[in-house]
Amino acid sequence: MDRSAMAARTPVTDAAWFEHRKILVDVAYRLLGSVADAEDAVQEAFARLAAAPDEIEDVRAWLPEPLVEGEDPADQVTLDDSVRMALLVVLDRLSPAERGWRT
Repeated sequence: MDRSAMAARTPVTDAAWFEHRKILVDVAYRLLGSVADAEDAVQEAFARLAAAPDEIEDVRAWLPEPLVEGEDPADQVTLDDSVRMALLVVLDRLSPAERGWRT
């Protein structure tokens, strides 16, 4: 955390940092595509949290983690494999020019 966020740290923000940071960086990385940008986005979120801890009743609601309810993780793996295979079939049928590759 930067100096301004560290100055405003409270037990609530410390607990939230240790509990939610990893999942938030993971989600931000998937959205932004860069570890550095993901770290910056999460640090900014925690700086905002540190600036307004009294206004927030539930930190988990303010820093939500994605919940997948009712889905079996095996179904997601199967879907990922199916999509991967379908993409390979499509790429195999396209010419290099259609794929956007130079020959």
